[in-house]
Amino acid sequence: MLPYAARTGALPGIERIVLRAAMVLALVVACLLFGVVSAFGSVTFGALMAGAMIGLFLLAMPVQNLLLGVIVLAFFIVGQLFYFAGIGQAVWVVFGMGALLYVKWIALASRRHGPLRLDALSSAVVAFLLAFVLAVLVNQPPALQALAGGKNLVLMWSVFLLVAGGFVRWEGLRRIWLLLEWALYFQVPIVVYQYFVVAPSRTSFGATAGGVEWDAVVGGFGGDPLGGGYSGGMAWFVSVMAVYGIALYRRRQIGALRLTAMLLSALLCVVLAEVKVVVVLIPAAAALVLLKDIRKHPVLVAIGIPAALALALGMLMAYQSLHYAGTASHSTSIDQMVTKAFGYSLDPDQINYRTGEMGRVAAVSLWFRDALVKDPFHGVFGYGPGASRGRSIAGAGEVARRYPFLVDRSAATQLLWDVGFAGFSAYLVAMGLGAIRAVRQSRDERGGPWKAAMLEACGAGLGMLVVMTFYGRDQLEAPAICLFSILLLGIVALAGRERGADATRGVNGGHAAAALVERG
Repeated sequence: MLPYAARTGALPGIERIVLRAAMVLALVVACLLFGVVSAFGSVTFGALMAGAMIGLFLLAMPVQNLLLGVIVLAFFIVGQLFYFAGIGQAVWVVFGMGALLYVKWIALASRRHGPLRLDALSSAVVAFLLAFVLAVLVNQPPALQALAGGKNLVLMWSVFLLVAGGFVRWEGLRRIWLLLEWALYFQVPIVVYQYFVVAPSRTSFGATAGGVEWDAVVGGFGGDPLGGGYSGGMAWFVSVMAVYGIALYRRRQIGALRLTAMLLSALLCVVLAEVKVVVVLIPAAAALVLLKDIRKHPVLVAIGIPAALALALGMLMAYQSLHYAGTASHSTSIDQMVTKAFGYSLDPDQINYRTGEMGRVAAVSLWFRDALVKDPFHGVFGYGPGASRGRSIAGAGEVARRYPFLVDRSAATQLLWDVGFAGFSAYLVAMGLGAIRAVRQSRDERGGPWKAAMLEACGAGLGMLVVMTFYGRDQLEAPAICLFSILLLGIVALAGRERGADATRGVNGGHAAAALVERG
């Protein structure tokens, strides 16, 4: 049997002392350098040095606490700096923490021994990251453009590596979900303030970036009060948390009062923000969660899915009453409501070259015509990270400069232009496969009812994320949404990894028993 230090990854006493002494020495040197740089007035370099010092402290933290800190930063702080203080660059802090988590993962993974095993889900993630690297090598975009566009595509995947690699325990993940529940409640006062105070101050059907007053309702996820923000990401997040609440309640882990608080919080957010994609997300989540029980509880499935459809239509009617009553856009029939809500997005030819407006399907059609058909090589491998970005610290990308409108209409089009069909396919396969696996894994209650509830929420969340890929860019651009989506995928990969390990132990145990029988 291995010694305790080898089994747990703990360092022997003398090595611990040397490591701590080295960290203290490095900290002293960093402090001296920071003082010298500050004395000579280099503010930018001084800020970088300060960030490096903070990073040194953070690397010494347990990975679970470090991940909790990143979640607090992403869900409770950065969005408010972006929305209320106008500091859009604050999003770089969270993505920078993602880069720091790569260092943490390398440090932890280097102490493990044994072959690296990749299942289909992890292979899809690796394929996506390789597609990114290939897009950079093939196109060699400007360094600043690659950094600005690439940070959204790769830096947060360190969370997947840490969680899927088993460096965060299930009890730690349970604490993370409890923190995320508080993030759900945190949205309520912000949404109410944005709807009743900020939204009326916008110019109706105008503002700085078009849209309507309630585009200002984005919760705590960030955006421009006059130009809109990550309302779609907020709607997706609260929908996932609502599914999590229902899953916990079904397994008797929470009471009716707590479930009501979660559902009302989610409902208030999506109603006041008027996010139409919720009408699609609700039935999609219900189908994913309920269809796995069709054999055991056919009546529940027969009632639940139509009820979800009715709730979705009810949301459309609520939007009409709350946001469009007394206007020319008000509709009374279901057919009119559905057409007005989704007709624009589903029209493959909806591109207004004068105003720059473009439908979601039209954006994908544009990529198909101008990239995949006319330039198959770049259609498959992309034009490089940042190529489709119309607004960035590095300026407009190569592709964005060709058009008088923004081509990065959604996460789908951003991925298609930047990393090509290869990267887009790998990303979509990872999310879709993760959704299917999570729903299957949630049937197994041996890990505890709360773990099954967590996996059920992961399945619904990843399934809804496939839809969100064609809706907006929030899962790539909004730090909290990007972090949360990758966290869900990591949890599914961790559960699959443990099931595979259990199966291997079972087979090995069976072989050992058979050998003993033969010897006997």
